[in-house]
Amino acid sequence: MNTSDHAAALLNAVHVPNDAGEHDVAWDGWEQAHEAWCERLDAYRQTPEGQERIADLDRRVELAEGLVRTAEAPAGVTCELCGTPGSLHRTPARAPWYKTLCPACAERAGYVPAAEAHGAA
Repeated sequence: MNTSDHAAALLNAVHVPNDAGEHDVAWDGWEQAHEAWCERLDAYRQTPEGQERIADLDRRVELAEGLVRTAEAPAGVTCELCGTPGSLHRTPARAPWYKTLCPACAERAGYVPAAEAHGAA
């Protein structure tokens, strides 16, 4: 991948709109440094130490993704305020806020069950 591809990928990742004006000028001064850094990183990845660290990083990312998946399911059925069983609720506004709440907390906070609000809209 060349520097302009890296620049395009980065600009896309940070969602710089096409009509934001000239935004690739800044890369001109960094191109040589960026290419040198990429070459050093590629060389490091070929060493035993680099391969070990990359593998360790991959394992850590896998572990973190597993922890997130484990937490997502209970979060969808646990009240955010008191920890009792809950379900998805929303504010009755046109542009609602959503929260997982038990019926008592939802009533106190002015939220309605998301399914009911959708049916009424």
